[in-house]
Amino acid sequence: MQTVDIEQANRPFHHRHKNAILMVTLLLVIIMAPVSQLFKNSNLMDMIMATLVMVASLNAISHKRRSKVILSVILATLYVISGWIQVAFEGNAQLVISHAFAAALYCYIAALLFQVIIIEDDITVDQIFAAVAIYIFIGLTWAHFYAVIGAFDPESVRGLSSITDAKPADYIYFSFVTLTTLGYGDMLPTNPITKALVIVEAITGVMFVAVLISTLVGRVNKRR
Repeated sequence: MQTVDIEQANRPFHHRHKNAILMVTLLLVIIMAPVSQLFKNSNLMDMIMATLVMVASLNAISHKRRSKVILSVILATLYVISGWIQVAFEGNAQLVISHAFAAALYCYIAALLFQVIIIEDDITVDQIFAAVAIYIFIGLTWAHFYAVIGAFDPESVRGLSSITDAKPADYIYFSFVTLTTLGYGDMLPTNPITKALVIVEAITGVMFVAVLISTLVGRVNKRR
């Protein structure tokens, strides 16, 4: 155990605290998303934050098998490229592609992080950071799902009058209100596909917390 601690201490800062960095970056995205709407180039600021998330995500899974890291890099590259193209040349097709790649990447990164939590026997602070990051990834993933549906049906979420008025912060807000089953009611799903996504997201959020707590409690009891 002492050897492991020494090896851990000798690692670079961004490797030792990879999940903490990822969690903080994701929290910044949630905070900055509504703030960016106050500026004229809100899409530019959103993509800057998204790019930072890509870097933090790749750093968090850099210890994984090479094939998994390569797939993550490919998804991240496609998302960043399509996102910056959307910023430069606004269009519905670019919007859909960008959100689709983002949702795929977030799902994959969350799955890799969750795998670590399930497999490892010890309870560490790094695992707690990873769990929070996964929960945020779930909310952001569904936000991109809603944005894809909104590109085809601007009235898929009541409260967004048109796709030009719909900002990433709006979908993020709607997604996390759904994920936490808070449900203010100021934004409501109207499209059948959106309603189905809302149900799945609410179930996913509840089940993730239940599985996480049961896993951690099981490890505590195992140690006794």
